[in-house]
Amino acid sequence: MANVQKIIADIYAIDNYNDLNSIVEAIKLKRTHLAKSMARSFSKGDLVQFRSKTGTVKGSVVKVNIKYVIVDAAIGGTRYKVPASMLETV
Repeated sequence: MANVQKIIADIYAIDNYNDLNSIVEAIKLKRTHLAKSMARSFSKGDLVQFRSKTGTVKGSVVKVNIKYVIVDAAIGGTRYKVPASMLETV
């Protein structure tokens, strides 16, 4: 955690837009990389769950896209397009 606090302090010390934009771009690329990695960790038929506004939804993976996973809910049969970062295996 101390490392994160140091990084945040270093970001506050930046005094020009070019450096700040470079950091923002690096963060976006890292988010994309993590999302793709997480999506690859799931495969068709895996039992997963995620939290929605109405509560926890459980279901099975129907399809794995680049960043999102299609989940068929166990109850109701509704299909959801969920970011892989929101999914947990059951």
